[in-house]
Amino acid sequence: MKINVVIPLDTRGTKMVNQYRFQYDRQSIKLCDPAVEFMSPLECFVNLRTLSEELEVALRGFHRFKLTISGVDYHVEDSDIEETSGLCFRVEENKNLMSIRRKLAKIKIFQGVDREDFSPAIPFYSAGGQDGEDIAEIFDSVNESATEHDFFASQLKLMMMDKSNKWEMVSEYPL
Repeated sequence: MKINVVIPLDTRGTKMVNQYRFQYDRQSIKLCDPAVEFMSPLECFVNLRTLSEELEVALRGFHRFKLTISGVDYHVEDSDIEETSGLCFRVEENKNLMSIRRKLAKIKIFQGVDREDFSPAIPFYSAGGQDGEDIAEIFDSVNESATEHDFFASQLKLMMMDKSNKWEMVSEYPL
């Protein structure tokens, strides 16, 4: 089972990301709602109820904070394989995200989450074996349009990948 903790976007951010998903990768619309991934998904077997309780305790005391979508970047799914797996919107790293990442690293299942090699991002295009030239063309096209957006992160969600490879929400934690 794969799990991930994400930050959902506001309405305007969701519309912006879904517009590009609809234009370039319609399959990704069905997989999950757009959200900020600030750590890589984990492949594990865990009791979700226990994990939800641990997350609730770890996230206690955090408040809403501002995030900024600041452009487009290449998305690399696995840092061991330096192959581009798609495109994503870049989210500027800030002290609140780093603080949440450090808190999560104290939970046993998320040991090692506090790695600096994963940048927060919002994936919107999966390459799926596409030619590198196609990806570069889409990158240039999206980069030309204005993709800056500020919003307040008001909750985090624990997501789980189901058997049909779709992400579903397990629980949510207001900030």
